[in-house]
Amino acid sequence: MSRNAGMEKATGDYVLFVDSDDLLMDGGLSVLLKKALETHADMVVADFMRLNDEEIISVYDAQFVDTQVVDKTGLDYYVEDYDPGVGSFIWRILYKRSFLNNNHIRLEPGVYYEDIPFLQECYLKASRVIGLHLLYYIYRIRQRSCTYSFTMKNAMDYNTAIANSWRLTKIPNLPEVVIRRQKRNIYLFFNYAIDCIISVFSSPSERKEIIDDLVRKVPDLHFEGGLMPRVVSSLFRAMPYAYVQWRLFNTKVANWRRARLGF
Repeated sequence: MSRNAGMEKATGDYVLFVDSDDLLMDGGLSVLLKKALETHADMVVADFMRLNDEEIISVYDAQFVDTQVVDKTGLDYYVEDYDPGVGSFIWRILYKRSFLNNNHIRLEPGVYYEDIPFLQECYLKASRVIGLHLLYYIYRIRQRSCTYSFTMKNAMDYNTAIANSWRLTKIPNLPEVVIRRQKRNIYLFFNYAIDCIISVFSSPSERKEIIDDLVRKVPDLHFEGGLMPRVVSSLFRAMPYAYVQWRLFNTKVANWRRARLGF
């Protein structure tokens, strides 16, 4: 809600989202803004590093780790450069305010993981994305952050993020290669959700409640691109809760093998 309010009240050409417990390195923002104004890019993407409280010092200077500049359409950047495994972090990007407003791109209020579909929608609708290998943002690792917990609300909100990401596959006239990439990314999000469900929730009724919620929100969820995604897709659509039980059993077997046999 605060980010949406900020976008409504902002008057500058570009918008930057900074989490309250993170840090910006000295001199980095001016470099990003200069490149944004030079290129009129809809998005300027930079690098970051993760540090805990013990590792953070008082002064950091922004630095280039690679001088190569990436200059692509949003669709090409999404297919070739966006890596959901690194994290769908909206704070590493400078956004053109008119681009966000003209495309009516906002975050869903009151929902964790809302940055996942927000960021994907930005890439899918951006005309020009600039990527700079500029280390300018420090992501503070906090064990008490909601990112490191997975409550029932987190689980339901993650389902919402998957559902909103899935709706993006239905944007008219998207190239097939983009849709395939979207489904591949959603498959990664889905697997993360299942891993969290089986590791955090010991109650079968809680696990079933979460899975039922996902099926309700995304009734046509399916995956493509290889044998395993297709198998998972078929099993989950036919027997969603049985699939989760099968994943739980496999996890227990793998843990037993590592504990007893060392592999």
